[in-house]
Amino acid sequence: MSMMRKMRQLRYQWLSCSKRGATADVLVYLNASSGDIMQASFDQNNDTVSVSRLLSKDQFSEGSIGHFVASRDCQTLLIQSSPEKIYRHSSSAFYKLVALPKAPGQRITEKSLCPEGNCEVNPARLRAVQWGSDGAFVAFVFDNNIYYSAKPFEEPAVKITNSPLDPAITVGTCNWVYEEEILESSDAFWVSPGDERIAYLVFNDSAVQAYRMPWYGSPTNMYIQQRGVPYPKAGSRAPLTKVSLRVYDIASRRTIELSKPMAVPQEHYVTLVRWFNSTHLIVGWVNRNQDRGFLGVCDLGTASATATCRLFFRHIQRNGWMDFNKQKASEPLMDPASERLFIVLHNSGYRRIAALRLGGSNQVSWVSPASYDVADILHHDAAAQQLHFLSCRGATDDVQDATMMHLHRWDSD
Repeated sequence: MSMMRKMRQLRYQWLSCSKRGATADVLVYLNASSGDIMQASFDQNNDTVSVSRLLSKDQFSEGSIGHFVASRDCQTLLIQSSPEKIYRHSSSAFYKLVALPKAPGQRITEKSLCPEGNCEVNPARLRAVQWGSDGAFVAFVFDNNIYYSAKPFEEPAVKITNSPLDPAITVGTCNWVYEEEILESSDAFWVSPGDERIAYLVFNDSAVQAYRMPWYGSPTNMYIQQRGVPYPKAGSRAPLTKVSLRVYDIASRRTIELSKPMAVPQEHYVTLVRWFNSTHLIVGWVNRNQDRGFLGVCDLGTASATATCRLFFRHIQRNGWMDFNKQKASEPLMDPASERLFIVLHNSGYRRIAALRLGGSNQVSWVSPASYDVADILHHDAAAQQLHFLSCRGATDDVQDATMMHLHRWDSD
């Protein structure tokens, strides 16, 4: 197996474990040889590294570790088992929380994650699970409803939605069209910084015509099945999926439905949802033809039962279509200190990094030079005011080689 193929199969996660006394970044990864979860700690200059075992597979009750996600304070692991594929990005699985020992010699603490009852006796298959920004706060989707728990080892999960048992309604996870072609993700809920609010999408496909899709299923099945998938085909005037964006406030236990700006057409796709801070949500829309794009900011700081999003950027893409809806590795990036959003947009025949001011209207400043065709923004160093991004342009020449990708750094101020 080549080194590049091994790298693509690595399971790892970068964290900043401030609550464990660390002063630098930590790389948590699964050791392919031993099956243990390891921790690599780097000093501030990144010239030395210390590696330690975070969790041995023999300590874990399942005896093996597959997919995992560590909490942001590095004290709890979320480990997936028995996943069953649904579509390209979606699956259902069982999940266990593992509280790591705080001192040598202590045993780990495990707890199955489920919506209610005795989770160890009746484990539940969950559709999507996310950590919050602090401690062991966790949110998940079960049976088309969203739950959260601020203290999952001590308190039962809280149900925040009450969805009808209707196959045309999807809550907190994407329907097929959004998963495959719009958001390119299974998850359709987002926990705010500080774990104060949860934004989520509700998809209503009751008026959308169904496409009969061949379904091959298990390799042991000799005959394929036919599954109906709500799909508004290109050129059809049949209705689109009706999408509503809602925000649940944990303190008040109230749900707010966000209204789109008047300039956004009635027939549209929601293409981007990101928290800017704990009270402001960034939302992107495109029209049905996907040649007009809109970005808005929604203020959740008021006590109103509804909130209207204000547009701060709109764009018409001539001779093409808007593609800021593709959420890649980390695009777009937020800089709350300067109230700017960094995103990749088309300009001068290239994809360039644009800085958008949230307080203005179409206030765009181009950060990267036109000769760089930017594939994705990876990181914004707010202290140094520098952006790290990927481009197929080399460091010293103007040759664009699409078969190669280079990491670049550029000033963002």
